[in-house]
Amino acid sequence: MQDFLEKLPPLSLRMRIFLIALLAIIPVMGIMSIEFRENQELIISNIYHQDLSVAYSMSENQDGLISQTKGFLTALSLLPQVRAGDTTALNKLLPQLLNSYPNYYNILITNSNGTIIASALLHTNGNESQRSYFKKAIQTRGFSIGNYQVDYISKKATVGIAYPILDDKGQIKTVLVVTLNLEWLGTLLGKDDLPPGSVVGLLDGNGVVLARFPVAQSWVGKQASATVRPLLMTKKEGTTEGRGNDGIYRLYAFVPLDPIEGNMSIVVGVPAQFAFAGLKKTIIYDFIGLLVVIAAFFILVWEGSKWLILGPLDVLASTARRLSKGDMTARTGLPYFSEIGQLARSFDKMAASLENERKKLYALIDELPASIWVQSEDYFIRFANKRFIKNFGDPVGKICYEILRNEDTPCNHCQTIFETQRSANFEITFAEGKILEVHQRFFLDIDGCPLVLKMGLDITDKKTAEEEMIRLDRLNLVGEMAATIAHEIRNPMTTVRGFLQMLGAKEECRKYSDYYNIMIDELDSANSIITEYLSLTRKTRAPHESCNLNDLVKQIRPLIISDATGLCLGIETDLKEVPNLSMNKKEIGQLLLNLVRNGLEAMDEGSTLTIRTFTEGDNVTLAVQDQGSGIDPAVLNKLGTPFVTTKENGTGLGLSVCYAIANRNNAEINVDTGPNGTTFYIRFKGTGSVAGDIQIAG
Repeated sequence: MQDFLEKLPPLSLRMRIFLIALLAIIPVMGIMSIEFRENQELIISNIYHQDLSVAYSMSENQDGLISQTKGFLTALSLLPQVRAGDTTALNKLLPQLLNSYPNYYNILITNSNGTIIASALLHTNGNESQRSYFKKAIQTRGFSIGNYQVDYISKKATVGIAYPILDDKGQIKTVLVVTLNLEWLGTLLGKDDLPPGSVVGLLDGNGVVLARFPVAQSWVGKQASATVRPLLMTKKEGTTEGRGNDGIYRLYAFVPLDPIEGNMSIVVGVPAQFAFAGLKKTIIYDFIGLLVVIAAFFILVWEGSKWLILGPLDVLASTARRLSKGDMTARTGLPYFSEIGQLARSFDKMAASLENERKKLYALIDELPASIWVQSEDYFIRFANKRFIKNFGDPVGKICYEILRNEDTPCNHCQTIFETQRSANFEITFAEGKILEVHQRFFLDIDGCPLVLKMGLDITDKKTAEEEMIRLDRLNLVGEMAATIAHEIRNPMTTVRGFLQMLGAKEECRKYSDYYNIMIDELDSANSIITEYLSLTRKTRAPHESCNLNDLVKQIRPLIISDATGLCLGIETDLKEVPNLSMNKKEIGQLLLNLVRNGLEAMDEGSTLTIRTFTEGDNVTLAVQDQGSGIDPAVLNKLGTPFVTTKENGTGLGLSVCYAIANRNNAEINVDTGPNGTTFYIRFKGTGSVAGDIQIAG
């Protein structure tokens, strides 16, 4: 939207006032439009009522004609010559009757097989057995009304009504048939007061014209316009508007003729041009009067705006131009008593506020912890904050590469940004070791002059910290090497332990057996610490296999019960149906034993430790629950940290090993603790075959 407005030609203030005045006319035009639409809808409603009245009248006449025809057929069936089937007499009688009924196209009599034995039109012969009205009369043995048909000689649309005559035995002897001439429509139209150009049509359910007035013959058998056909699908009375096949825009009313098969309907259309002629004339007169009033109004607006608005606004514009050039002392000097005067006062206050804000901005920039300067395309520094001046000196009249680098040529960064006009960052390292990270952004001054805003941050400390992180990484590497060395220490320790056992078994050394046992215990303790330390530092994933947690718990359960019995504690297991998992069976067994032994050591005599397995959605969970006093909150947040322990003789590596094992086996450990005990949840992700429920207590 902004781009579109900028592309428009500039408009003077007077022209804009003129356009604003023009906007005031829009509601008036809207009211006239609404009034026109309401009058139009009223006319349309009246026309529709008139059309429906005509359609209802024709529908009633059609119903009356059908009722008249039924009476005629009933009376005709009682004549002796009809009941006798006297062909010669009937061929004389029927033409006379046809002349007395102008709405009938033909009167004929057939035998029970449909063969015509007499007809008012002497040229008529053939068989009526395939006509719908004949079939229905034979089936119902009563009056029947058929679909429309077109006479193959006259090409006129007709509707047949049949009435069977029964013999003394109740069998159909002959069938009386009267075909109605649908051209009665034109006769009825002449009796209705419809405007010129109106049409009345009789359509079948497929939209085919059966009869039309005026110009009936040329339209019979053709499809009605697309405007009317959708109404036929509803099979209900209604109204619409649109163009007919003759190109005339009309208002149409639609009424179905229920008694006739084929869903025949009457459609009445009145030309819209005739309906709206008077309304259009009234609108034209009103519009001309409105144009005269608008012209006078605009003349007053055009001349009055010069004295009341344009002069004071020119003063405001001049003051604004002075402000845009950096003259923050500019003021309007206009009196403040009028609305524009109030604007001038606000403008003057704004100028004073801008002057103060500029001072605040400069003060803020001066207090920033970064060196900030603005550099022109000729490499001269046009502005610098106090920190820049403190670090590098006063830049007035100096070139950037002279004051920053003490060089006589510009650096590539300064040249590139003016060429590419893209933001960039780079670093400057000074002789004393200080490192400055420079962020530069290209922009255009208000006069179109290309400038670069640069901000230099002292990142010396940051670089020092990064180097310290590198040093710590190296220390970590040294730790891994120490773990490798510790792995090799176990071999000679095993040899020493073996010789101590051999010496302790000799008779001459038995008096030193206590010393040998102490040394062996210390070696075992050291070996245990080394084993846990190596498990903690292991980075590679041990081989996995498909295993079921329930089978693993049952396998090590005797060992767990043995440990618990020695401490006068109980063990319970609640093993639900869980799927097999891909895991390292040895590592998970070690994890379970570590957690169980921690729980046993945390409980008093007589307590019970519970081991459970169950599924939670896609997770398989192993839970170890003790009845101890819970974990100290101060220690809880440090669980899994190496060498953190609450045991008197603990190494602080047991839980660290458990967390490492869980991580290598696609599991996580969660802890729920309280004064009534602690539960460790080991949640595995995996699916597979399912083992049965197991309930064991021990």
